[in-house]
Amino acid sequence: MIKLVAIDVDGTLLDSNHKISQMNKEWIKIATDKGAILVIASGRPLNGLFEIFHELELNPNNHYLMAFNGAVVVKASDYSLIFERTLELQLAKSILRHLKQFPVTPILSRKQELIVDDANGYNVKGEAIANQMELVVVDNLSDYLDYQPNKILVSADPSVIDQYRDVIQNPFLDSVDFVKSAPFYLEIIVKDTNKGSSLQYLSNLLDIDQMEVMAIGDNYNDVSMIEYAGLGVAMGQADEIIKRKSQYITDTNDENGVAKALQHVFN
Repeated sequence: MIKLVAIDVDGTLLDSNHKISQMNKEWIKIATDKGAILVIASGRPLNGLFEIFHELELNPNNHYLMAFNGAVVVKASDYSLIFERTLELQLAKSILRHLKQFPVTPILSRKQELIVDDANGYNVKGEAIANQMELVVVDNLSDYLDYQPNKILVSADPSVIDQYRDVIQNPFLDSVDFVKSAPFYLEIIVKDTNKGSSLQYLSNLLDIDQMEVMAIGDNYNDVSMIEYAGLGVAMGQADEIIKRKSQYITDTNDENGVAKALQHVFN
């Protein structure tokens, strides 16, 4: 019996128009009415998950929001902190200085602010709009940074990410993890922090067995939770590598894939 369902946001819960289908809403409601705990699990900042959860029109009790690819987990009811991991300040500054030699745009976030040194960087404005965050432009991110961030987001054209990924990440592979959450995003987070490890922490906290966990996702940052879950589900448009990690493959995010996966379990 599935007691906890973790659902990715972009490319999974949301369709290509960044909307939640009525069918997805209905089946999430059915699953939670039958006692399942919902975890919205995303690479997005926490601020970018509030409206998405609100749109599901669920009683917030017993549900959770997982942001920054697992670096933050909060209760959906009052946003009280369950779990958090942050990059050490000097390490984050070193990474930001390192990134300046590449044609990419680093993005930081803090509460309701998205912080960059180039407002015209790749998808910067789209990221701010999607997460309903204020765009703050500073002269130099490494000089500006005075707190320990949950992650550093690197944005660039997909061809640029592919071209420079190895030289960007090689000096820091022992200190942090690098994960692609979209073709144009490379995310830098605390070593061994991911959706899977945080889902395991939350499951243990709630005394839910691994085999009672279901996880649905579409991208490489979802692999860890798909592998951890007793029932790992890949979206229909996911890469073949991700599908091979899964126990079940549903339809695409434009074909109500989340709803159909939930229907498979909770019907």
